[in-house]
Amino acid sequence: MFRDNFCGRAFEIIRSLQESYDEVIRETCKNSRYEVDILIGILNSWIDAAELFKKYEVEAIIHNVQGVLFSYFWRGGCWIVYEILTGHYLEALRDLRFMFEGSLLALMYDYLIDRKTLEKFDFYVKFDIKAEIIELAEELRERIRQLADVDHEKLRGIVRKKVENFVRDKAIRIDEEKRKEYIEVYSEVLAQPEFYYSVPKLITEFVKECNLEEFEEKLKKTWAELCLYTHLSRKFFKWIMKNPHEVWIENYDEELLKKCCELYITTSDLLLSALLLGYPKIRETVSEIVKWWIENFGIKLEMTEKMLDNIDRMLSNTNSGTKP
Repeated sequence: MFRDNFCGRAFEIIRSLQESYDEVIRETCKNSRYEVDILIGILNSWIDAAELFKKYEVEAIIHNVQGVLFSYFWRGGCWIVYEILTGHYLEALRDLRFMFEGSLLALMYDYLIDRKTLEKFDFYVKFDIKAEIIELAEELRERIRQLADVDHEKLRGIVRKKVENFVRDKAIRIDEEKRKEYIEVYSEVLAQPEFYYSVPKLITEFVKECNLEEFEEKLKKTWAELCLYTHLSRKFFKWIMKNPHEVWIENYDEELLKKCCELYITTSDLLLSALLLGYPKIRETVSEIVKWWIENFGIKLEMTEKMLDNIDRMLSNTNSGTKP
């Protein structure tokens, strides 16, 4: 009988929860109007995915990790705003961590996979191939990180064995020539040490590549804070000791609200900067977003602003025949 009415009871529970969430939203809007405006501003100024499709072929988006992830981030970004407004601050910070990490990883994955597969095939591989390679990289990551030093020969040996086992399991579906090709290409791609970098190391490489070194410390600090709020760390216990009632029910918390807004702005700044590197043709749209933030909030997306200058210079150098 209970199961017969399960959906009805589920809706009752959800409606009851939503009432408490609505109360948090009302208190948030009453006491932190500036932060609420910023959160809505993030969504209001978000790049419409249609802008990518106007400037690039569909294949350049749906077969790129960065293109797929950015398309998802609109949905994810809306949910993060909802979480913050309803008092789900820790949940929002966990999702911001995914967005921060994803902005760097997607860019890195596309670059590392494309530069090796283009050498072999002279065309960009599809998303399913990239997904397989990333899956293998995830399975290899912990073992590779255990290597004391970057021993390239040992790395290649570990990777090749993993790929051979993986391809062997696919052998029923592919012929011998294709099997050898899989092994060679996948091994070549996955033997790149950058696949196994930690996020702080990726930050170092990203800012160096993009001439954004002055933002390295800020990005690493943001990542460290997101990790502290995500893992079972001192941040969680201090929050519980300060607000024990929030173990049971969501409440307005001015300090955490401001922290979420601060980290969301930095993460958005990183996301736009990384997106510019992967899709430089949208620079005019991004430039308008940077101006919008200054005009409406006096907030400078400094990393994105500098990235715009760098991209323009790189394109100018390319057009003039010099190396960017």
